[in-house]
Amino acid sequence: FDDQLEDTFALTVGVATGAARDRLWIDMGLSFGVDESDSGARVGLGYRVLTGARIGLSVGLGSWLPIESLENDQYRARLIPTVDLSGRLGERFLLRTRQGALLDTASGGGFYWASAYALDVWLARVLSLSVEAVLLVGAEAGELQVAPAAGLAFGFSLGRLVELNLGARAGLTDDAVRHLGRFTVLASLRLTP
Repeated sequence: FDDQLEDTFALTVGVATGAARDRLWIDMGLSFGVDESDSGARVGLGYRVLTGARIGLSVGLGSWLPIESLENDQYRARLIPTVDLSGRLGERFLLRTRQGALLDTASGGGFYWASAYALDVWLARVLSLSVEAVLLVGAEAGELQVAPAAGLAFGFSLGRLVELNLGARAGLTDDAVRHLGRFTVLASLRLTP
């Protein structure tokens, strides 16, 4: 890795809520980081097209709105259309993928294809293990960027009411460290009334 890359810290908090029998959802969050570009607000809207027992399909549109201005007093927002597809293999395995674009609204900003591929394995009724590969490919300021990352997570569920996920992801190249972070710790708590 490039020794001149600085380590940064960012904290993200968010909330999501569903409607129409959980087919429609709104996702909102705030990120606070040491670097100005890590601080901003996230807003998204999604719809579950298929909710079958074996196949799931969702589409969404999100946006990233920086809190701080960039150089030249410009705000750099991103539009993020996504498609999520999942397929259950037997009772213990779930394959998931998320495909999306990161479209910068600033002049000369980046345009990226972001993809994630995951396998979830239920080790026990309340415990799951997830392995994920992430790839971000695109261009910014006329330069090709390729950013692969890999992650591992554990999920704990207590029925349908409470779900806790703990995981980590590592950027595998200098581009991945710049865009996704050298090492990211992820935690989420989902409460379903």
